[in-house]
Amino acid sequence: MDYFALLDQPRLPWLDPDALKTKFHALSNAAHPDRIHEASAAEKETATKHYAELNAAYHCLREPKDRLAHLLELSLGRRPADIQNPAGAADLFFAIAPAAQGADQFLRQRGQAASPLARAQLYAVGLEWSDKLMQLQSRLTQRREILEAELKHMSAAWPTAPALDRLSQLYGEFSFLKRSSEQIHERLSRLAVD
Repeated sequence: MDYFALLDQPRLPWLDPDALKTKFHALSNAAHPDRIHEASAAEKETATKHYAELNAAYHCLREPKDRLAHLLELSLGRRPADIQNPAGAADLFFAIAPAAQGADQFLRQRGQAASPLARAQLYAVGLEWSDKLMQLQSRLTQRREILEAELKHMSAAWPTAPALDRLSQLYGEFSFLKRSSEQIHERLSRLAVD
């Protein structure tokens, strides 16, 4: 299914998030199954299916990683390969990996501290790890903003010069950024629990 067509959006690497959301709300409001109380069971089932498709389309197109995967699949006829550590994010990978390992080691150490005094003594170290991880999260956000700006630039030339190879690379970077951000967020959540 072409999610771009379903939401009446152009097949571009970048979509305006507010315009996409507005279009989704208009289409989903009109298609909501609760609006057809007196319809037959078949009509309700069709409406429910269409509403679910609209939701799936919106959730796919609003996230750059998923939108790029969908665009590449439509353009190439196959889903792009996942890249574990894309070249464009090597500096982030080499910063995140040791920080994640260090935070995990600290969390194990804190989990083994039995007395309240021992846990209190580790409090400041926990704050330091939280700060390090938040700085990395900020770097991930900055990198994502740079990549989104590149998607905007690519979209301007897309119909006449689709750059599928670069789009595949960007997909890999967005995948890495999303995965890394989730890992950092998970560790920050664990650090916040005392």
